[in-house]
Amino acid sequence: MKKRLFSVVAAALVLLTVTLAISPAGEATLVSRWYGDIDCDNYVTVQDVMIALRVSIGVYPRALNEMDKKAADIDADGTVSLTDARKILFLSAGVDAKTKMESYDFKPDVTHFLNLVNATRKDYNKDLAKLTTSNDLCEVARKAAEEFAVKTGTALRRENGTYFNTILDENGFTYTVADKFVCASTYSTDYAYDKMLETAQNKKALCSTEFTKFGVGAYSPDGKTFYWCVLLIGS
Repeated sequence: MKKRLFSVVAAALVLLTVTLAISPAGEATLVSRWYGDIDCDNYVTVQDVMIALRVSIGVYPRALNEMDKKAADIDADGTVSLTDARKILFLSAGVDAKTKMESYDFKPDVTHFLNLVNATRKDYNKDLAKLTTSNDLCEVARKAAEEFAVKTGTALRRENGTYFNTILDENGFTYTVADKFVCASTYSTDYAYDKMLETAQNKKALCSTEFTKFGVGAYSPDGKTFYWCVLLIGS
């Protein structure tokens, strides 16, 4: 069957000004964050206070991952409480001095991203089959994210002028339909996912019956702005 490409929507095509001190391909990105910065936007704000409050009373709709919990648990007692929310409020207001967490290697939380995708599909149509992923497809998505950030600034075409799907061909993937979308975000999986779903066409693609697999990858040239890429394929 002739390969058929879905129209590509690139969310957030306007690149932020960054210093392109590029690390070697595949090298992990070292990131750090402030205690209290639960939403990973490099600031401690009222938004973080609200997240901490909602977590403390059990009404926050998503589970915090390990590093998010560490950022939220200011008193390090193992729980996110009203006391933590109060401390984060003081941090956001500048009453208390902010403190950096230790740096750590960033890796996209593929399992969490996959769960978000399949939850979206189920909400859209309970009969939709779950998408699956693979390390190989996620690695290609990471390469595509790096290529977007460093060389092209567009999701539609690659540096050599070919369409995005050629990166799948080069890496041995067999498919009859493919799609790709990108966005600029922080290193938060939840934030990046929500950013992607701001575009209705992206959500439509994620909920299509024609796709069976997806890969997600992210790349950052500076440890602050992260460029995320989702690749979808079906046969």
